[in-house]
Amino acid sequence: SKAQLQNQLQQQPPRRHSSFTPQDHAQYSAQQQQQQQQGLHTKRRSSLDMDRSSSSSNHFVGGVLSSSDSCGNGSSGRQFKKQPFRFYVVVDFEATCQENSSPDYEHEIIEFPLVLLKVDSRRQQVSVVDQLRIFVRPTVNEKLTDFCTKLTGVTQEDVDSGVLLSEALTQVHTWLFHHGLVTIDDMGQFMPQHYKHYDQMRCALDKLPFAFITDGPYDFYSFLHRECERKSIQKPIYYSRWVNIRKTFHDTYRTKAFSLLSMLNHLKMSFKGKHHSGLDDSINIAHIAVRIIED
Repeated sequence: SKAQLQNQLQQQPPRRHSSFTPQDHAQYSAQQQQQQQQGLHTKRRSSLDMDRSSSSSNHFVGGVLSSSDSCGNGSSGRQFKKQPFRFYVVVDFEATCQENSSPDYEHEIIEFPLVLLKVDSRRQQVSVVDQLRIFVRPTVNEKLTDFCTKLTGVTQEDVDSGVLLSEALTQVHTWLFHHGLVTIDDMGQFMPQHYKHYDQMRCALDKLPFAFITDGPYDFYSFLHRECERKSIQKPIYYSRWVNIRKTFHDTYRTKAFSLLSMLNHLKMSFKGKHHSGLDDSINIAHIAVRIIED
């Protein structure tokens, strides 16, 4: 039921740091090789259903969460359409900031949270599979401002013990591989330079069973893309595909969504946790995604 799905989201315990170490990465690689030898390895495939509208960069396109207006006899009293992806990964970054920042202030990601949703269209079920929280160490504005800590809840100790952005991307890839969302543990196989033609890269994306969900285009374009460009960090191609939940919210309910809180308010749902905590924001965005899929 819808209440059970929302309770499952609320009961997920926050994880302060990534639990995936290089040793874990090696362990997963060994497990995958063993499964291949035993003939148990299966490739996860999904057809790609993309919204053709693009953001300010042609490398960034918005996906779609399918919704249905028809009523069904499912456990929630609704029948949702078969989704274009079997998994959605909710992301909501937090970044360095200061009060009254200048236009040239270089924001750096300091919290990289993810919430994994699995969609079973046949059973009309949406379930939370896992969540991950990685603290990232900034290299330009190394000392967090009091304003930033108060706003995000991220402390200086969190970032000092965190990892560089390049390592965070590696840890995320390991996490995706662990859950079967990518079938190759070598992140280098998903870098743009690995593909000779755009069609090859598009084909590789077609085979992936997931898309990210963000609250607007800012997380991936304004933060991740720009920081990677400034620091000459290569990122995998799957970061070029995401669902803009604000756009999907508007298309589903025919109302403007100006913020996470306004979407929750429209659905008569309350925010759980601390607003502007990356993980808590991601969990609440997942609440909204579950509701859109059900509606």
